Amino acid sequence: MKYIIFSFMCLLMISARAQNTTPLAERKNELKVGSLQLLFAGNVDLAYERLTNNNFGYGVSVYSGKSLVPDNEFSISPFARIYFGENDKLGANGFFVEGAGKFSKNVGAGLSIGKKWVHKSGFIFETLLGLGRDFKSGQDVYPRGDLFIGYRF
Repeated sequence: MKYIIFSFMCLLMISARAQNTTPLAERKNELKVGSLQLLFAGNVDLAYERLTNNNFGYGVSVYSGKSLVPDNEFSISPFARIYFGENDKLGANGFFVEGAGKFSKNVGAGLSIGKKWVHKSGFIFETLLGLGRDFKSGQDVYPRGDLFIGYRF
């Protein structure tokens, strides 16, 4: 677990140090880590997002750690987002709505809302809050949310 976190942080630092002269709106890839769950519970939530344009992105999130839903200590969640951007120079940013699936020992789907702030250097800060439904376990509803920190490249 510590190796994964260390590798992710090294990748972020290497990406940040490289001189990237590509305009921010043309950068199409993002790597993010869920900071609150990592700091307070030791859970790891890593996400990759591919931006297709200023209003749409899709990606995958990998979660490992304690869970409120039984048998969900590890899950893979594909997602798609629609952005209602505030600044076209920054690309996909501002308020968004997300639909996500969840695959672990159980299968689920959910909806989330959030907001993304993009700095001109490429660093991103994102809030996410939502609910999902687990189709196989006895607990039907699960929460989804965190504060993500990442980098767009």
